[in-house]
Amino acid sequence: MRPGAPLFAAALAAAGAAWAFAVGPAIREGAAAAAAVGEAGPARGPAPGPRWAGPTESEVVRAREAVAALRAAAPPATRPPGLREDEPGSFRGRVRWSEVQDLFAWAAATGRALEILEVRSREDDPDRAECRVLLGAEEPR
Repeated sequence: MRPGAPLFAAALAAAGAAWAFAVGPAIREGAAAAAAVGEAGPARGPAPGPRWAGPTESEVVRAREAVAALRAAAPPATRPPGLREDEPGSFRGRVRWSEVQDLFAWAAATGRALEILEVRSREDDPDRAECRVLLGAEEPR
């Protein structure tokens, strides 16, 4: 017999005992829970309790008022200065970087499909962005 064999056997026995004490109770609890679920069966139905029936009429009214207030608070989107119209529906120009978000809002508020929206930086003018917007046909509302 090798000299480490009894030590290995002792370690294996200790690991088995630790497993029985640490994992065994959890397995028994799981088995008991599974048996309880099996006894209840699907015919018992869902657990009794309050069910959500949807928003109340007052909640719907408050939500509509909040949406109307948000729409009223939004400023009308105007075309940023520096953007000129080359052809109908085609715009090009240099816009300050601080006005690029306004450009996005204006393009979304036009009510037309947005086909191209390019924003590029310029090495010769770092304060401005070279922009191109191409709008498509009117979207049905």
